[in-house]
Amino acid sequence: MVRLGGVLLATGVALRPASGQLVGSAATTVASRYVWRGLTLVSGWVAQPGAHVGFRRGEAWAVGAGCWGDIELGGAEPTALTQRGTGRPGLGELDVEVSAASTVGSLALSIGWIRYTFHGDSAGGGLGSGANRSELRLSADWLGPTVSPSAGLFCALRRGGCYLETGAALPVIATEEARPLATVALLPEAGWSLGADRGPEPAFAGDGLTHLDLPLLVQIQLSGRTLEPALVLEGHLQWSQDPATRVGDRLGGTARVRAWIEIGVAASLGARGGRRR
Repeated sequence: MVRLGGVLLATGVALRPASGQLVGSAATTVASRYVWRGLTLVSGWVAQPGAHVGFRRGEAWAVGAGCWGDIELGGAEPTALTQRGTGRPGLGELDVEVSAASTVGSLALSIGWIRYTFHGDSAGGGLGSGANRSELRLSADWLGPTVSPSAGLFCALRRGGCYLETGAALPVIATEEARPLATVALLPEAGWSLGADRGPEPAFAGDGLTHLDLPLLVQIQLSGRTLEPALVLEGHLQWSQDPATRVGDRLGGTARVRAWIEIGVAASLGARGGRRR
């Protein structure tokens, strides 16, 4: 997800045919940097639109497809991290995912295929099509009454190498279901590199623990008949183990501990797509 000062606007639709439910959502985030799996990929302002459509049959199973993009809003300085390249605003990354999910008791399982494409100038310090890649994703979430642990395994196809992300949702404060609904939760995450992918895009330096992230989420869900807006504030404190997760600019600046915030305004109809990992 994007870090440090984002604005999120999300909308979606939900239709109910007799045999199931057709759901869809769209979202746009604006933030001052792009951090993904503990790696700072863009150190300037970005916009990140996304959309998802799917078909769901109760809690038994669901299938869907989604896309997500990263757009650099200003030309990167020579010392900044960028996907587009120095001085080149515009689309840096566009990803597509096809997924299927099912719920068995309190366990939610899902599988997905993700295609990452990059649209920058490699000669100018960006990422071009040579960095394109595909991943297979396997995820499991325990839908507990209070604590909800989760795990996701992402394996690069052809080049090999996997990334494991483990986390949990730990509610601190949650008001009653009646709107407005206020929620405060800790969302700790840990990343692990398993057979690190040595591709041309930013990658981990080695195997093992990559970073620990401790997000604090504050969300206020407002009332609405069909459209429900929400206000979101998410603060992060990241401790970096892998050398690649410590890099913050092209000059070799590193930091073992990094903090940032994400601010969002959301509105939704039906189901939203999952959180980007």
